[in-house]
Amino acid sequence: MQNKIRAWSSLLLSAIFFTSVLMEYIPTPQDIIEFTFLANFGIGVLLLLTGIQLFRQKKAFADILYHIGLAMILLVFIICLIGLSGIYQIHFEGEFFFLHVINPLLFLLYNVAFVRKTTSWNVLFLIPLPVVLYLFFDLIYGTIRGKFIYNLLETRKLTLIKIAAAFILCYAFTFLEGLFSLLLHRFLKDFRTSITHFN
Repeated sequence: MQNKIRAWSSLLLSAIFFTSVLMEYIPTPQDIIEFTFLANFGIGVLLLLTGIQLFRQKKAFADILYHIGLAMILLVFIICLIGLSGIYQIHFEGEFFFLHVINPLLFLLYNVAFVRKTTSWNVLFLIPLPVVLYLFFDLIYGTIRGKFIYNLLETRKLTLIKIAAAFILCYAFTFLEGLFSLLLHRFLKDFRTSITHFN
């Protein structure tokens, strides 16, 4: 029964992710290289495959994939919150609100409901890898096109020291954010379990 509930929840959530991300990016297909698209679309694929997998084999994928996905989507959420400080312009209309706020919260609830707590903190060192790989991709993109994806820095002003510092800071920030997401997941999971036992 639990597998069926998770399977249907996975499919429903994947539909929400796909619908919101495609409605936002179909008018601007050139922007699908943005991290927001990749995080939301990637989780949509993971949830779709999870639903199919649960119906076929009664077993989901390794928990680390969902923890990595949670850290990625919460990073999008955190960046959105930082934007509220006025550092950069941000809007909360339509699909953008789903991609940056609703989808991260929905996937957090999904993780609390269905994904097991991690038993090894070694996963923390894996969590930043997708973000670091994206930064490396952005570096290559910026070198070829002459501007970065989010255009926050000028490529001609970069040095090897600045590049190395950017990678270290990116890894460290994502590491801490991944730690936060795991602690939040554990706290909510324990809270859910305690409520269930109390009832």
